[in-house]
Amino acid sequence: MTRRNRFSIGLADLIGVNFECSKCGTNVTVPIQALDIRMLENCPNCNRHWGIPVHKAPSTTKGHVDGVIEGLRALNQQLVEKDVRASL
Repeated sequence: MTRRNRFSIGLADLIGVNFECSKCGTNVTVPIQALDIRMLENCPNCNRHWGIPVHKAPSTTKGHVDGVIEGLRALNQQLVEKDVRASL
């Protein structure tokens, strides 16, 4: 029997995003405040191309929420395809 726990985390409590390169095993944790899309293009150790795309959300609350949801789905799909692991 498999047991799964779910956690709900407030957005203000998110402090960073962790990425792990499946090629060399390097772990990179980037603080949310310093997150820059250019950091997600290549592994900083082996330079393997991660190629994570970014989409700009409209400047409304609904647009930002939709952008976060769409962005997380797209990021997850891209990471699965590139065999890169990430966690918040």
